[in-house]
Amino acid sequence: MHGNFSEVPEIKVCGICEENTGKKEIPEDESGQLIISKRTAIHCAKIIYNVFLFSLATRKAFALSLFTVGFVICMICNHATMTTINYQADTIDSLARNEPDVMKSVFQMVAWVTVASVMRELYSLCFTLFINHTLHNISTALFYNTIYTISPISSVRINRIIDRGNRGIQNMLINILVKILYGVTSIVIIYKNLMEMDLRYVCVITGFNIIYLGVSFVLLKIRIRNKTLMNKYDDLYSNSIIECLANKESVVVNNTERQEISTFDQHLTRFLKISFSDRTVVAALNVFQKFIYTLLHITLMVYVYMYGENKLNDAVKIMFYLKRLDRNLMNVAIATKTVFVRYVDCEIYIEYIHKLSKHMEPPVVQVSKSPLPSLNEIGQSNSQLEYKYNNTDQIDSENSTTHINRTHTEDITECSSIPGTKKIPKRKVAVEFKNVSYWPENSCKELIKDFSCRIFEGEKVCLIGKSGSGKTTLLSLLLKQKPYTGIIEVYGVDIREMTKDNITEKIGIVPQESALFNNTLIYNTEYGSVPNQANLSNILEDTAVNEIVESKKNGYDYIVGVAGRNLSGGEKQRICLARCLLRDTGIIILDEATSKLDCLTENKIISSLCNQNRTVIIITHSPLIAELMERIIIINSENN
Repeated sequence: MHGNFSEVPEIKVCGICEENTGKKEIPEDESGQLIISKRTAIHCAKIIYNVFLFSLATRKAFALSLFTVGFVICMICNHATMTTINYQADTIDSLARNEPDVMKSVFQMVAWVTVASVMRELYSLCFTLFINHTLHNISTALFYNTIYTISPISSVRINRIIDRGNRGIQNMLINILVKILYGVTSIVIIYKNLMEMDLRYVCVITGFNIIYLGVSFVLLKIRIRNKTLMNKYDDLYSNSIIECLANKESVVVNNTERQEISTFDQHLTRFLKISFSDRTVVAALNVFQKFIYTLLHITLMVYVYMYGENKLNDAVKIMFYLKRLDRNLMNVAIATKTVFVRYVDCEIYIEYIHKLSKHMEPPVVQVSKSPLPSLNEIGQSNSQLEYKYNNTDQIDSENSTTHINRTHTEDITECSSIPGTKKIPKRKVAVEFKNVSYWPENSCKELIKDFSCRIFEGEKVCLIGKSGSGKTTLLSLLLKQKPYTGIIEVYGVDIREMTKDNITEKIGIVPQESALFNNTLIYNTEYGSVPNQANLSNILEDTAVNEIVESKKNGYDYIVGVAGRNLSGGEKQRICLARCLLRDTGIIILDEATSKLDCLTENKIISSLCNQNRTVIIITHSPLIAELMERIIIINSENN
């Protein structure tokens, strides 16, 4: 169902969207005003077109039928309204002439008023269903892409996009379907009736309307610019609050309170100034539009008085037509302004969905089985690899722990078995990297270059290295979250032939950040698994989560808060460890997942893992944990 969601044509956002979660600086001119890219009616039409594409993404026949029925009812409603005006004029004329059939005109007028009212409500309901269907599709598309994207997501950023985007799309579609469509069809029917009365009426009204629309268009462009600026400064001053609250300690210890207050005040002041300027434009637009139609009324009444054949009937019809025309043009102008203003929010929404869709999980592909050189061949051919030991005492044969510091003539980050050390029995390979390289975006060099490594089933391995050397990046590559060259295999299967679900069914990962939902302890512990009671009790004891449960008043039903803020860092890590173990995967990877635990608890958990028949890979900076592992792999990218 969601395949169509990621196929929306790409839209360039003219500097509005952030790249990843960062905020792009907005260029300013010499006067300090922001430079805003020009937004044309054609560009707005493209955004509207893409919004309607989402309407047809699912249940296309349902969406088309709603739109068609709504449009037909809208036409009937307008016809009924114009017919009502004609009967009103006839009724007034009949009363003035004291004609006997005046009551007939009254009853006909009432009947058509009733028809128009019923039709107006019916087409509003049809278009409301159509709008709800569109919002459902586009919101589902964003949520789907957010869940499955491999790009980092900012919750603050996406919350603002959803809030503005949903309101923007709903408001835009209401204005297009309920106001603009109704207003335009009504204007067409009014012009048709005026042409039947006197072509000169049409010429006079058209002349005034050209002036009306021209000035409205100029002021509308100013409002679009103001809306873009207001969005930017709204983001800036809101983010100032969020950033300061998130980094309050840094602000206090660095004595930058005045600096932050000044920055916040600057952004808020600009936002309020632009908001007031926008309100001034609205006031000027309203006054001008009323003035134009007042002048038009006077002009036409003078013409009817001087040249009209059926003066009373024509005067009444023209008064009603102009009143309706004024209202419709006002509604169309306001609705058009709203569309042009709101499409800025819709543009960001659609662009964000498109940007996420470009960073989805790579598709499963069939990989050719041409073998790469083995690790021994790499180490032996052309003397490519040279190992240097800092200290022979660093090799602890009792614990089968090897500390490696090596260089490479072609700057390859590599690990392998070392000649002369304890030989590892032949076992099934659980995870293997073959000549894997990774070049980060916006980086001047490769982070990982020709990395090769085998980790055997049941082996307990420790990955250590300097911060930024690529340890965590290897996990991202393993989960197909970043593009790479080379081969990565899990139990002998190339991960390019596996989906992300296939990989995570075999590998349990505890990341650096302890991600918890605003729910109960037991919900967060059992998330992603359906454990039996015996297994749950054992794992809760092994990870010391039972101590957390016993210390809380509500026990398992204790609410951990947003992002687990009601728990300490160590408690959050224990819950994430228990969650991973409950999934009962053959491979477990801990990415500094015990860094906030006390030594006794950490040693207890790691020792328990080492005694299990699982492949355990631990990324850590702790020498105590490293000593418990069978093998140590040092990741070193200094020479890359």
